[in-house]
Formats: sequence, C-alpha cells, structure tokens
Amino acid sequence: MGFLQALLGLLKGIKKSAPSRSESHPLTKHKNRIPQAEQTPKKHPPPPTPLDFPACTSKGRSPGFFAAHIDLFSLFALLRKLDDINAKHIKVLNIKLDRDVPLRMLMPKGYLPLPSWETDPAQSGGSNVFPAPLPSTAILSNGFEVPGHVEFYTRMKELMFENDDVFRFIKREPNLPGRPTIKVAQFRKFFEALYAMAEYWDTSLDDENTTMAEPSVPTGNDAMDIDQLRSEAQQVDTENGREPYTGRRIGTGRDMPRHYREDAVKFFVETIAWCFRCQVQSPRNYSELKLKSMLLPVHQTALVYRPVQDRPRARQGFVEGPLMGVQCRAETVFRMPGEKQGEAQAEMVDLLREVGAMLLLAQERAREGQTEVVPGTDQWWTMVPRWGGGPGGEIGSLDTNTDNAPPLANEDEAINDGQAPQKVLEGMDDEEAKLYKERLAEKKRKIERSTERTNKRAQRAYKDLEPPAGKWDKKTTYSQIGKQKGSEYDDLYMVSSINHHVSIIHLRIHTHYLEYLTTGKVTVTAPASPHQAPPLASDQPWYGLDMQRSRWYNLLEPADRVQAMRGIWGVMAWLMRDGEGADM
Repeated sequence: MGFLQALLGLLKGIKKSAPSRSESHPLTKHKNRIPQAEQTPKKHPPPPTPLDFPACTSKGRSPGFFAAHIDLFSLFALLRKLDDINAKHIKVLNIKLDRDVPLRMLMPKGYLPLPSWETDPAQSGGSNVFPAPLPSTAILSNGFEVPGHVEFYTRMKELMFENDDVFRFIKREPNLPGRPTIKVAQFRKFFEALYAMAEYWDTSLDDENTTMAEPSVPTGNDAMDIDQLRSEAQQVDTENGREPYTGRRIGTGRDMPRHYREDAVKFFVETIAWCFRCQVQSPRNYSELKLKSMLLPVHQTALVYRPVQDRPRARQGFVEGPLMGVQCRAETVFRMPGEKQGEAQAEMVDLLREVGAMLLLAQERAREGQTEVVPGTDQWWTMVPRWGGGPGGEIGSLDTNTDNAPPLANEDEAINDGQAPQKVLEGMDDEEAKLYKERLAEKKRKIERSTERTNKRAQRAYKDLEPPAGKWDKKTTYSQIGKQKGSEYDDLYMVSSINHHVSIIHLRIHTHYLEYLTTGKVTVTAPASPHQAPPLASDQPWYGLDMQRSRWYNLLEPADRVQAMRGIWGVMAWLMRDGEGADM
C-alpha cells in the first residue's frame, strides 16, 4: 500500500512539473513573447531622404501643326541617353499640363463618391445607389451592379486606421493600452507592402537625436562578416551620449527596394478595381511605344484590365482593355544645385516617362477591332528563298532532322554505336539485355532530338521564312473601354507614384494625334495655323495633349489614402459605366 501511494505521488509530481500543451506550443510561446517596438532599440539609421517632387510644366502649346516646326521622329531618334533629353522634346509633343487639379475636375460630374460616403451608411441613412446622373449607370459594362455606399465605406474605414494600430495588426502584435481592436481584410496586402515602405520612409517616430553615422561595412564577402554586421545593427547605440533609436526606420528612402513601392501601389489600386470586377496585371510583353518605325522602351508597372465574361477563358488569363495604367518610379532627386524648379533636366525626364506610358496606353486601347501586322509580313525576306548555292547546303545540312529521319532497323544499331558496352551485357540474360538496350536507345533518341531542336531552331526559322513574333498580347482583347461613343478623343488615366505618394493623371488625346505618332501620317490636312484648323467640339486641337495631374497623396497619411481611393473609385466608375455617360 505504501508503495502505491509513493508511486502515485511521484506521478503527480511529474504531471505538475510538466508544461501544459498550450504553454509548450511554439506559436503560443511566441505570442507571449512578442517584442514591443519600444523595447527593441535599434542602431540609428541613415538620415531620412528629403521629399522632392517634379514640377515640370509646359510653357504653352505651340501654335499650328507641331510637325511643321520640329521633326518629331528625328528628334527622338537621336536620343542615346537620358541626358540628351531637353526642353525641345517637351515642346514638340504640344503638352498642356495643369497641376494640383481637384478630383472633381478629372472626371465628369456624378462619378466621384460623395463626401457623405465617408460616414457610416447605417447611421447617416445614405442610399446604396451610386450618385451617377444616368439611371443606366446602375449596371457596369460587365453586367455587375455598381458598388455603392456600403462597399465604399467598408474599404474606406480600413484606410482610416492609424499606422501604429494597423502595423501591429499586420505583425500580430498586441494592441497598445487604450487603443481599439481593429481588423484589416480588404487592404491587408496593401498594408503589408506599406509596412515594408514605412521601414524606409516613415519618420513619425524619429527624434532630433537620430544619428547620421553609417554602420561600418565589412570589406569581405564572408558570411561571418554579414552576420556580424546584422548583429551590430541590433545593438543599442549609446556613443557620444545618443539615446537608443526606437523609431520604425531601418534605412533611408533612396535605398528602399523598388518592388516595395510597386507592390503597395498595385495592391492599393487592385483592391479598388476589384470592386468593379476588374484586375491589375503586370505587362506580359515588352512595353514599347511605336513612333513611326521606331520602338521606344517605356516603363509600365501594371495595367487595369476587365476579365472576359467567359469563365473558362477568364481562368486562363484572357482579359479586355486596358482601362488604366500604373507607373512607379524610384527617383528621389529631381533638381540639381543651380537648376530652377520646373526647368531641371530630371524633371523633364520624369514628365516624358509619364507621357510615354500614357501614349502607349492609348496605342494599346486604339487596337480595338484591329489585327496585328507583324514586321516582315508580305516582305520578300519572309517569302522568297535566298540560298546562293554554296557547298554544304542551305545553312548546314537541314536534311539530317531526326524528326523526319527513318526509324532504326533494330536496337542493336543504336546500342552498338558506343552506347552499350559489351562488358555490361555479359552479366545479363537475353530479356534483361533487351530491356537495357531499349532504355539506352530511347535515351539516345531523346538526347538527339533535344540537341537537334536547340541547334536547328534558328535554321528552321530561316528555312520556313517566318516573320518574327508579334508584339501584341495574345490573351488580351484590346478595347477602348470607357471611351465616349462617337468622340474623337480618348480619356486616359494613370496612377503615378514616387516616394511614398500617388497622383492621378488624366490625359486627353485625339485620334489624329495618335495616328500621326504611330504611322507618321494623318488623314486630315495639317493646318498652317490654328485659325485654319477644322472646328472641333472641344477647345483642344487634335495636335495637342491636355494633361491634368491631381496633387500628391501621401500613403502614410490616413486622410490622403481616403482621397486617393475616392479619385481611383471615381475613375473606375467612369470607365466601367454602362452607356455613354456624361461628356467631359
């Protein structure tokens, strides 16, 4: 009896000393030990990157037909580097640029969300109908209902969360005392990318004692040196009496990887576009602007498309559009010492990057109903054989193609060609030897076919006289979605981003302007002066570009995030409307 009591006491002691299942779980253990931001001082980062924005503006549109003054194509053909860009390239495009335009001026009246939508619809008693002027806009062009007050407010209230609260939610850290419990669902990907940006740009937690000293970088490439650098960056910096750094930054803005900005802006636009059943995709082909016979590379971060109505094809990636563009740039300095604001060379380059991306967007939208003409189609060098009759045949022996070669007589012919040594076959019976030979013969045929395809690919293309691959995306049905029916102008929109800010750009382009850039010709007679130009419905002549830019919205400020969302929401509502809508 005493033995049993001692055994039970021992078991109870073991059970009492053993940790519980919840305490031993690694996730629970990590949750109880989440480090607080104020408890993990870091090494002082480099000084913050000062905010700078381009301010290049055109000095007025040139009178008359722009090609009568400067040869546009020769001017751009002489470009060899970015330093060659000057004011002539801005002037020749006839750009009229307006900056800091209010959102209500970027789109027709009735498509921008009302200020009352920023309040809870359950409390304000607001209607869930979009305030568009036409009843037909209750349905989008893809057949879905127009998102209303409820959908807008559900996403807007997430953007209004304070950065500290939402970043703690993203990092799964506990709330600070007295702070509300939040939940982010719609813009979660955006805030994850924004947190990565904040580690380089957010100076809200910096103080005046932020050091300007850089950590010493090891000269070697050994892994031990890298680990030592990382450990030094986590140590408390108390040199010269400096207080430990408890801010959010780990670096400076100019050193931030560019894909952090691209991800944040893409996820921001995509969350809004998905309310209208649209999606954001990166360009599948090279982004090249066609100027007559030239192809100029331009930068497009992403494009907004409308998925096709057929679900099987939509799953395969078939889309329609594009509707709107997205462009992110990593430049942080736009003026050198001594350069005036609006006349700096870097500002001109930045403006041409935006205009080039929007002109390419216009060319892609103008492909509606057209078939791509691949360079070389109906040309002699893709139709007429051209072999001079020299020895060796036409670019080597093309008749040795293994795909058209007669089959081997038996396996022994392939095996005896140095493939199956006799010593290996001696220890096998007839059945094993036969299987071994078949495997070697099949392996040899696969190697020969692979080598033949690699070596003869260029030769086959030459022999077949095929033109090069096309430039158009085969899974995109190009369409001018949102264009006014019967109008000669196309309204283009793009979300431009630098630093940690975004801006909405509106560009209006005439069909003849786009035709002249693409082909070098125009179907109307070029007027010698604006007085001889044919009357148009708009004050904008066909040989000019009207460009409007909103102010720069700070993605680290909740109020600016909401305003940027209002602008993009209004643009999507205007482009995805069902019907003609109001005139610009």
